[in-house]
Amino acid sequence: MNLIKVSVALAAYNGEKFIEEQLNSILSQLSLGDEVIVSDDNPGSEMSKLVLELSKKDPRIKYIKGPSKGVIANFENALSHVSGDVVFLSDQDDVWLPGKVSAVLAEIEKGASLVMHDAKVVDAELGTINESFFELHGSGTGLIKNIIRNTYIGCCMAFTRELLLECLPFPKDIPMHDQYIALMAEKKGLKISLIDKQYLLYRQHGNNVTGGKTTIMQKLNFRKNIIKAIAGCNSSAVQTSRIPVSAAIVTYNNAKYIEDAAKTLLDSVDYEKIDFRLFVFDNGSTDGTIDIINDSFVNTAEYGDKVKLIHSGGNIGFGVAHNKILEVMENEFPSKYHCVVNPDVIIRDDIVSTMVDYLEDEKNSDVVQLSPRICFPDGRSQILGKRNPHFIYLFASRMRGEEPGFLLSRYAMLNEDYSKPFEIWNATGCFMFFRSDAFKEVGGFDDRYFMYFEDCDITREMRKLGKVLFFPHAIVYHVWARDSKRNTKLKIIHITSMLKYYLKWRTI
Repeated sequence: MNLIKVSVALAAYNGEKFIEEQLNSILSQLSLGDEVIVSDDNPGSEMSKLVLELSKKDPRIKYIKGPSKGVIANFENALSHVSGDVVFLSDQDDVWLPGKVSAVLAEIEKGASLVMHDAKVVDAELGTINESFFELHGSGTGLIKNIIRNTYIGCCMAFTRELLLECLPFPKDIPMHDQYIALMAEKKGLKISLIDKQYLLYRQHGNNVTGGKTTIMQKLNFRKNIIKAIAGCNSSAVQTSRIPVSAAIVTYNNAKYIEDAAKTLLDSVDYEKIDFRLFVFDNGSTDGTIDIINDSFVNTAEYGDKVKLIHSGGNIGFGVAHNKILEVMENEFPSKYHCVVNPDVIIRDDIVSTMVDYLEDEKNSDVVQLSPRICFPDGRSQILGKRNPHFIYLFASRMRGEEPGFLLSRYAMLNEDYSKPFEIWNATGCFMFFRSDAFKEVGGFDDRYFMYFEDCDITREMRKLGKVLFFPHAIVYHVWARDSKRNTKLKIIHITSMLKYYLKWRTI
């Protein structure tokens, strides 16, 4: 199987005694592009601190805050964040043995949708209790067999992403997540492969979640609930899966604004509906911007799984930096929609869902980009160009007075009905919302522009693929410092970019 990505969903709770040993045994078998999603059901514990420290050393470890609703909900939370082609389940206190991942992937390559291998049952100090979990429990496939007496065990299981999407969200009151996933594979007639070799040390100790005594009534209820869940087949699972949306912010000495921009954006998203990731690319800041991003987002339980910081080592420019993010996204988070965000904006409403809903509507399938309404922080609308930036319009914009004149009004298309979407030629770069496939098709931003005019340019490129609309139902609040009016260096960059734009598009 080529370029397969492996995700490990690990549900954790106060596991500081064993989890580092387990993570080391897992990571030793993963490739650089793989991931371990650790969902922590007791954030703030000693284990939380340990995992966060380990994640700083190895970015494949992705820490997320658990729902604190028990083991099934915790695994569901971890599974809802995975992005791999093949998903492994993991407990916090076992040890993976060499060859586990390669053996499982070999079975997946042969067409298996779910794979389970044998395990050696051990005590807390890894002393052998039983040589074979399979023999101890009579493990085997079969729908009825595993409803009557379940022999599937999650810590030895892996499955395809396609099977996972059939299973999420979990139905209410299932006895265990691993049994449900395996029985769904049985129900659908998918290929299940059992590997009769021990690839795990399965720890049994006083703090195990599973293995406790249950009453006859509990067992009967478990069987009733699993039959009900399987019979329902969770038919709404695919339709309710979250839509992947990425966002990108390029920073350069933005300590004054970046925390508000990132936090208001992250806090505005409806995570029940949107699978959201924010990529921050720093262009060599020296004013504390990087520390703010790390301390307030990357190294926190609340935002750590949603934010990735990328360092350039120097200022490579706005467009090039955003294109570098595009390369990272391709490997880590291939999204359906992508927004380019300035570090000096504030988001006050769930505009991401609003724009996603609009683009998800089939009648808007020819729209490739949305440009929201832009306001000053006090709520006043900003008058921004929406036609191609001919020189006469730019001159009028620089010479603007209290009220917009004829040229500026025409440039901003003020004669249009601003209460509903309409087609534009030029979208402001402070917040751009793209269909990711279209953004990739045009190759991202033209890297000839170090800064300025890249937004005008990409709008023209996007219009080759479909419509670009002004979208007033989403509002972004923008400081709009207009630094190039005061800074000579930025003014020179601005003029240089303008000339490059006019030469490229053969217009003035």
